[in-house]
Amino acid sequence: MNCILFALYLPNIKKKYAVVEIFEYFKTQQRNAQIFIGIQNNSIPETEEILRKLKGPLKIQVQRVSENMNIDSDASAFISALELYSKTGMNFEKCYFVHSKGITSNNDNLRKFMYNEIFDDKSINNFFKEEAIGSYGPFITFTDVEEDIQKMSSFLKFYPTFIETFPVMEYYYINTFYVIKNKYLKKFVESVDPVFFQTPIQTYSDRYFFERDFPHIVDTFGGQPSFKMYHGNYSTNYQTPTDKNYTAKLLKWEEDKNAN
Repeated sequence: MNCILFALYLPNIKKKYAVVEIFEYFKTQQRNAQIFIGIQNNSIPETEEILRKLKGPLKIQVQRVSENMNIDSDASAFISALELYSKTGMNFEKCYFVHSKGITSNNDNLRKFMYNEIFDDKSINNFFKEEAIGSYGPFITFTDVEEDIQKMSSFLKFYPTFIETFPVMEYYYINTFYVIKNKYLKKFVESVDPVFFQTPIQTYSDRYFFERDFPHIVDTFGGQPSFKMYHGNYSTNYQTPTDKNYTAKLLKWEEDKNAN
């Protein structure tokens, strides 16, 4: 069985259609999954009732972000979803990270495109056949910004000193849509200091924590990222990533890992 960690923001009732839409994806493509839903603190009060009416046969758990943990992005909602996950037996196969992308920008096409990509289980399973692979995202990119690279390992401050970790590999999954093998997510929860779930993100990272930083729990436990295609970003050095860019970063990461 899979699980889904869904960061939800519903700013007004007019956006309800976007919530209805993703629940249709859940029901048709992940109907047996356990769904953990973090709700941004400033979502409308009716959000929980809307979810209750939509869930049908789905197995869902919901938790609204506390006011002191709130941040202006989906990041804090992912923390709430992850906390719900941590309170289970954590016995899953794959863990999907998705959110209500485009709900504030009115980019319906992008949101639907990303949902179609992330819920393509056949494609994901092909990538995950390799034991070395620990995560998958439709789009991968890199950054050459030193501040971003330093933040990629920001979660390490919550690990006990005796936990052996490997270096991070300098990539991130664009738009915060990715899948992690459960064994890595479970190991993270079992290793991390529980204070992680009560620490405001802005004290150690920023609003891009779950897009840029969190997937690197896989690297630090020795797993390798996988992806469908390259995508550019704002970085001056990596506007159009290539196989050469990726191979160079992978080789460096493997060398650093072997040197530990």
